[in-house]
This record gives sequence, structure tokens and C-alpha cells, in this order.
Amino acid sequence: MKNKAHKSGKKNEIRRMAQEIAAQGALYASLAYCMDHRTIFSGTLHHESWFQRHYGWVLALSRESALIAIVRDYELKGYVWVRLSALETVQPEPHLTEQWALLSREVPPIQDVEGTDLSTMLFTMAHEECMVRIFTLRETEKDSRDLTGRVEKIGKKRLTFRSLDMDDLAWRSVPDKVPYDEIDLIVFQTPSLHVRESLAMGYDAYLRSINESLEVPEDMEDMDGGQDIRYRASEDMVDLEDLVDSVDTDEESDNGEDNRES
Repeated sequence: MKNKAHKSGKKNEIRRMAQEIAAQGALYASLAYCMDHRTIFSGTLHHESWFQRHYGWVLALSRESALIAIVRDYELKGYVWVRLSALETVQPEPHLTEQWALLSREVPPIQDVEGTDLSTMLFTMAHEECMVRIFTLRETEKDSRDLTGRVEKIGKKRLTFRSLDMDDLAWRSVPDKVPYDEIDLIVFQTPSLHVRESLAMGYDAYLRSINESLEVPEDMEDMDGGQDIRYRASEDMVDLEDLVDSVDTDEESDNGEDNRES
């Protein structure tokens, strides 16, 4: 009885693996078609619904991964490295490609596959210290994870990643250790990441300058009771309600009669 159940479980596992291989082969064929015919494609990830579609150009392709140029509003908006196993659907979009040509948009060139493998890309990102977003994708969005920050060190099996706290726009003191096999998606050089990097760098430099220039009085032993400068209201801030009230008062004065005695 146990042997029969074991054989049945093994058959189901083999069938599941065969289905995954067939699906990944179909995705590869679709991406290869788009790259060879220079066609924009649309795709979804495993945890996304059918209307959460992404658009892009295929720049490099292997049996395991692809390098994509992101397309939004008929403009290039950054790049994505993605494992084929993380993709759910891929579909060529010839009408979008025709519209791209009508707008005289430049088609991004195909790149060397060996130069866009995971280890090479991570090394380049670490060397350039650019802001990236790394995703670990699971069946549901709740179980998935993403980190925004910088690649600091590259090991044999995992990388050291310095994450950015998106609430305070400050770098976390303890880096994350991310195994390579948990990296399913890497987004980089997008407008959103450029903005976050500028804000984070400005905030980081601001705090560093405060720490370096601030002199604590010798008789002050503890500053735990002090007020955080980040939450202190600026003297230049304008209360919007007071501003509206003042505008209403001015309008009433302009529309009313002049009661001053001559």
C-alpha cells in the first residue's frame, strides 16, 4: 500500500515538473520571438492578476532569465532582470510596436547574454552603487518580499544588501543577506528609484552633517529627552487654514462698503 502511494506521489511530482518545464519553454519561445522580431511584449508575474500587465522590450535572453527594458507611456522607464520561472504569461504586442514606430521612438539594442547574467549584473550594480529593487516572488503577494537599496558585497551563494527604510528614507544599520536562488526579479534605473536615491542621499548627508557639526554641552549627560529635529515644525511653515481665513477676510473687505468716516 505504501509503495503504491509512493509511486503515485512520484508520478504526480514528475507530471508537475514536466508541466513547469513545458510552461517555461513556452515563455522562452514567446520572449525569443519578441526579441528576434523586435516586438514589444506584455507579461504578468505569478502573483499578479491578468490586468496587472507590464510592457517591455527583450534585450537579452537565456533559458533561465531575461533582461527587459520597461515601457510605459511609450517611453523607456528603466530595466528589469527576471527569472523565467517568475513569469506567468508573455504575449507579443504588435499594435504597440507599430505605435512605437509611428512615434519615432528608438528601439533599444539587443545585448550580450553573458554580460547580463545574474552574477555579472550584481557585480556591476555593486560597483556603481546604484539603487535597485530586489524581489522574491511567491504564489501570493503576501508571501512575496521586496527590498530597496544597494548591493554591497557579492559572495559565492548570497549577496549583502543594504536596505532603505522607506518610512524615514534612511539606510538600515544591519544589512540583509539574500541567497541568489531567492532573487526572482531586479528592477533598476527607473524614475522612481532615481527619486528615492536622491531623497535618501540628501537625507543621509543631512543627518551626517548634523552629527558632525553639533556640539553637545559638557554638562548635558543625556539627550534622550530631546526633540527629534525631523518632527519639529519649521518657522517658515504656513498654516493653510489661517491662509484661507485671511484670503476670505480680504475678499469681504474688497466687496463690502467703505464705512470709514471722511
